[in-house]
Amino acid sequence: MKTIAFISFLLLAFSPIKAQNSSPDTLARRSFGIGDYSAAIKYFNQSVEEAHAEKNLVREGSSLNGIGIAYEHKGEFEVALSYYFQALKLHEKAQNINKQAGILKNIGNLYRLEKNYVKASSFLQQAISKFVSLKDSNGIANALNELGNVNLDQKSYDTAFILYSEVLTTYRNNASPFILASAYHNSAIIYQAKGNYILAKATYDSALKLLDAFHDNFNISSVLVNMASLSNKQGNYNAALVLGKKGLDIAWKIESKDRRADAYKRIAEAYSGLLDFKQKSDYLGNLFCSTTPFSRIRVLKVLPKWKLNIKMKKSKKKT
Repeated sequence: MKTIAFISFLLLAFSPIKAQNSSPDTLARRSFGIGDYSAAIKYFNQSVEEAHAEKNLVREGSSLNGIGIAYEHKGEFEVALSYYFQALKLHEKAQNINKQAGILKNIGNLYRLEKNYVKASSFLQQAISKFVSLKDSNGIANALNELGNVNLDQKSYDTAFILYSEVLTTYRNNASPFILASAYHNSAIIYQAKGNYILAKATYDSALKLLDAFHDNFNISSVLVNMASLSNKQGNYNAALVLGKKGLDIAWKIESKDRRADAYKRIAEAYSGLLDFKQKSDYLGNLFCSTTPFSRIRVLKVLPKWKLNIKMKKSKKKT
């Protein structure tokens, strides 16, 4: 199951866009806010060009960071990482500690997604140190939440829960709703892993309520898919299908391969529980096509050979 993290990036209000009166930065952030990552990348690239011509290091670095976030949300991690390091270099040159801290946190999060937990912890600790020096409680909460995710991914549930609890208590009045939602959601994953399904459902609901208020589709899809997993655990397969398909629809709209893969997996599990093995096979085939070559190894173990051959041919045609 996927944890969620608040990426260090300021989203503007999701109000209607008047292109003739908006800067590339504003258009990029608004595109990002509605999940149109391709448009966000286009506008951020325009901003990078303008900032470079102006010799505005901070603006250029912030736009490069924005491109990195968009690629991360699209599931293109190595591309995202290259942009993060470019952005970090510019903010170091500008001696902007606040921006450095945010990007160090983003790099730590991305290394976690790549399961490089040593590097993830190292960059997150660097981010925390800088946030502490700035007395930035929101930044500290953000990095602590992500450090919790590093522990959660490695099934160090008790350590992870302590970190999430610190975010939800010590930093409750200073952390953004996005960070609080992330801490709630990730705590729910722990409750689910430990078999406390009632608390898991209530905590997922707390996360979803906060995310719905800000139309955070990227993380809403993650919560919905993990709630589908919970429903599967409880044997509520029809509920799991509804939740999983809602999450899948959003994942398609926001162009997230990573979220689509999670949704396909949970939907396939639900169809398995309903003994509809043809539908299960179809969704496992979609999962195969939406994952990386390394992740496909796990899918191969459960995907029938006839279905695999068809899916591989389709996948080759698309590439």
